[in-house]
Amino acid sequence: MSYRFIATCLAAWVGVCATAGWLVERLWS
Repeated sequence: MSYRFIATCLAAWVGVCATAGWLVERLWS
């Protein structure tokens, strides 16, 4: 595995977590 692949996975995971957290904040506020 290359560092670029790992960096892409981390960026995608952060984006998904941020979107999920934003949705939870909007739905349960």
